[in-house]
Amino acid sequence: MVPPPITDAHRLEQALITLLWRLSSGQTDSQIQLSVLATYFAHVHQESMSAALKRIGEPKGLPKFLAKCRSFKVQQQGQDWRITLACVS
Repeated sequence: MVPPPITDAHRLEQALITLLWRLSSGQTDSQIQLSVLATYFAHVHQESMSAALKRIGEPKGLPKFLAKCRSFKVQQQGQDWRITLACVS
C-alpha cells in the first residue's frame, strides 16, 4: 500500500506517528533511535525525512521539527537522538 503524500507538517507528523507505532510495537523500550526512524521513513516513503522537511518548508533540523510536534518526546543521548511517542511513558 502506498502511503499518502506528505504535503504539510501535519501529514509528516501523522506519518511519523504511524512509523513509530510500527517500530515500537513489541519492543520493551519505546524509544527509537532517530537514525532507525529515518531509515524506515526513507524505505516507506521513498524520500529522506530531510527532503520531506525541505519540500514542505519546515526547518532543516529534524530534531527541531520533532520538538515542535506535541506527539513526540525527543532526547539527545550522547551523539544519538532518541524519539518516543508522547503518550507512551
